[in-house]
This record gives sequence, structure tokens and C-alpha cells, in this order.
Amino acid sequence: MSRVLLVIEDEPSVGALFGLHLKGHFDAVFAVGCEAEAEAVLASQAVTHLVSDYHLGREHPLGTTLVARWRGRWPAIRYAAILSGEDLSAHSRPGVDEMFLKPAGFEVLVERLKAMD
Repeated sequence: MSRVLLVIEDEPSVGALFGLHLKGHFDAVFAVGCEAEAEAVLASQAVTHLVSDYHLGREHPLGTTLVARWRGRWPAIRYAAILSGEDLSAHSRPGVDEMFLKPAGFEVLVERLKAMD
């Protein structure tokens, strides 16, 4: 089965890091900076793994809101994670499998993605 990762991150360097660390573990890795770009990838690719930043900018919905919406619309998504600069353990997170704290959680998330089948 194909493995396709979509990373939604408003900091291009963070999205590039995911690609650098995970390109050998996924059939394709897409890094985008906003909701519209993410939905274009989701509509054209069978995304199986998704990582979203929690804050994508003032004019954009929160990553948790997007993940909940996208998991309902694109059932190929088997795993969804949120990466955030703040502790979100007390927040509601429907559709989110795991949450990771930046920057320390980056390496843990990368290792988790590498280990998934």
C-alpha cells in the first residue's frame, strides 16, 4: 500500500525538514503552507499520513479544525498529528491521533512516522 505524507506548516523550513527526514520512508511527501494548498493535494493524492501545525496564521483555521474536517472528507488518511509550540493537552482534538510539542516533539514525530506501516 502506498504511503503519502502531507505536511501543513506555515514555516517553509519546517516543512522542508519533514521532507528531508522522511522522503525515504514515504512514496511521496508534500509540504504546503496553507489550507487551500493542502486541500489541492488532498483532492489529487491519496494522502495516508497528515501532519499539521496548530497555528497556520490569523487568517486560517486552527490545525485541529482542519484535521477534523479533512478526516471526514478524505478517509484515506490513516494518521493525523498536530505539531504546536504550546501544550494542547487540554484542547478538544477530534480526528487527531497525536499531538507533539515544538521543537522537542519534532524528532519524536519523525521517528513515529518512520516506524508506521
